[in-house]
Amino acid sequence: MSIIAAADPDLTSIAIELLVVAVLLVPGIIVLWKTGSYRWRSVLGPLRIPDRAEMWPVPVALVIGFAGWMGSAVAYTVLIGIRSAAGGASQPTGEADLMAMLSPLDFVVLAAVTPVVGLIAGVAFLILVRPAAVGWIGFKPGRLPRGLALGALAALIGVPLTMLAGGITELVYKAIDFKHPAEHELLKFMKEAPSMWIQVAAILAAVAIAPLVEEFLFRGLIQTSLMTWFHGFGRLRGPVAYAPQWQMQGNALPYASAAVPAVDPATGQPIPAGPPAGIGLSDTTPLMPPPELGQVVPPAPVAPQPLPELSRRPWASWLAIVITSVLFAVIHPLWTAPIIFVLAVVLGYVYERTGNLWASIGLHAIFNTISTTIYLLGVGQT
Repeated sequence: MSIIAAADPDLTSIAIELLVVAVLLVPGIIVLWKTGSYRWRSVLGPLRIPDRAEMWPVPVALVIGFAGWMGSAVAYTVLIGIRSAAGGASQPTGEADLMAMLSPLDFVVLAAVTPVVGLIAGVAFLILVRPAAVGWIGFKPGRLPRGLALGALAALIGVPLTMLAGGITELVYKAIDFKHPAEHELLKFMKEAPSMWIQVAAILAAVAIAPLVEEFLFRGLIQTSLMTWFHGFGRLRGPVAYAPQWQMQGNALPYASAAVPAVDPATGQPIPAGPPAGIGLSDTTPLMPPPELGQVVPPAPVAPQPLPELSRRPWASWLAIVITSVLFAVIHPLWTAPIIFVLAVVLGYVYERTGNLWASIGLHAIFNTISTTIYLLGVGQT
């Protein structure tokens, strides 16, 4: 947001921007009302982890994805240190020293390449171990067009709402006299990039790679795992036992066959010669002989059923969204945490409601594109 990218915006700039945001919120509020997205239970979208399915590949893919990202970043940072030591430079003692040592190429590698390593590692694990899990989290390429359309629709409310949070945050910072950096390091690098291709790579990292990788890890893997656990899924149940069609009802057989008489000796009532209308054997029904006359047949095992929609708890989905949003906010610079948290809640809601990871990726990319464009054009900066 432009006022957050300014070192010390004045109250007039903040007031003007908040007024613009308020106007931009109008179409978003209309969409919110028309789609019913303001309702508490509207967060209950499609179930992503099927009932009776093992969900362990999803959190394991999260660990592998983060390990690939952070491991490759650490390895490359070590190479930078070795290169600097070979050139006679002193070893970095803090983040500022490390940033000063980075060449433009180094910055691009750390911002654009290492996250992709984590993405590839996580997706590859899911494909190798549980290919269906890619579809569970809504990451199939076939869902891309609809997901991007939903993300664009969600941007009507998500982008202005996040900008509103940015304006309020800046007002709070001014009230407590808190001085934050003028911009995110990646935004700063975009303006200071020594060549066009380096600048393009940095912009691509912000508007495409970051949304893709972060949504895969946070919404696709973390939020899905939390939502599944909170709703009580994620346990592999035993095999389904099918009841034979001749299962006794109390002490009476449902219908007669060649092995039983046509009259029930206990009641004197005739037994139908065949199954009642509409009841028959399916391809999955075991063909078993009927019991001996008078034999007591235990009740048929009841096959486990998917959790009914009405028994799902909205608070469980909201809790997964909030926890994921907190984790997402704290990995960013802390002075941006309030704004990032609001954005993350919107992203999490869109993901829960649609079950389509491309929808949150699209919304995230739109927000980053707008923020980056505003910053590069210098709109609203002091």
